[in-house]
Amino acid sequence: MVLKPEEKILLVMTNSANYAETAANLTKLFSKSGSGIYVSVNKPFETLKQSFIRNKIKVDSIFFIDMVTKTNDARKDSNCLYLGNPGDLTSVSIAIDQVLSSIEGEKFVIFDTINTLLNYNNESMVIRFMHSLVGKIRNENARGILLSVGNLKEGMESQLTQFCDKNITV
Repeated sequence: MVLKPEEKILLVMTNSANYAETAANLTKLFSKSGSGIYVSVNKPFETLKQSFIRNKIKVDSIFFIDMVTKTNDARKDSNCLYLGNPGDLTSVSIAIDQVLSSIEGEKFVIFDTINTLLNYNNESMVIRFMHSLVGKIRNENARGILLSVGNLKEGMESQLTQFCDKNITV
């Protein structure tokens, strides 16, 4: 396992060449032992779903929050909520709260990716949001993965590292 039992939050920094494989491998690993949430700021739900099915990942144990697909309003499929606005951190926070509290047993949250969120929000907002997200994950006794592609600004990376139990570069 990537995390020891006492570790809950993992910051994963990867490059663009390894990103898709890293995200799929981590999702596959975490979905084997529980159910969770995959928050996507990079790829639409349908694209992720097809990719995960090809990689033999159990998509029925994952609830997706799609912040990419543009809709006129938030809409929901059986295992996906479409928010379509990466700048709306309040809505995604509420959605994560509601879904996370409804999951029974072992649970996880994968946030894909911090970098893309920075295209729509300022750095201090993203840091506050990530701090809040990590708190929610810990309160629910879940595990969390925060994905970053490429390098974050030094100040941001050091802040995020403080919130996490472990950080790795893949």
